[in-house]
Amino acid sequence: MVKVSVPLEAVCPGPLPKEAATASFKAFSFHLEVHLPDGSHPGTHVLAIPDLAYDIVPEESSAKVRPKTKRVLVSLAKKTKTVSWRKLTAA
Repeated sequence: MVKVSVPLEAVCPGPLPKEAATASFKAFSFHLEVHLPDGSHPGTHVLAIPDLAYDIVPEESSAKVRPKTKRVLVSLAKKTKTVSWRKLTAA
């Protein structure tokens, strides 16, 4: 499993709702959207990684909101578990 921590405390001064984040996963990409209704930067914030360095298992990957730390933790399930990821993207 490869974990990506996305900090949001700079754009979300108030509480971060658990339902604020949605993510979609494909074999070599993921798309994360965080919807902030209010605060200093209201609206939708996007993190899109269109070209991962290695392939993942989309059905086993997930994104979870951590309300206390104001972060979203993206977990990418590696297709080849023995490969050590030295970088996130292919470029």
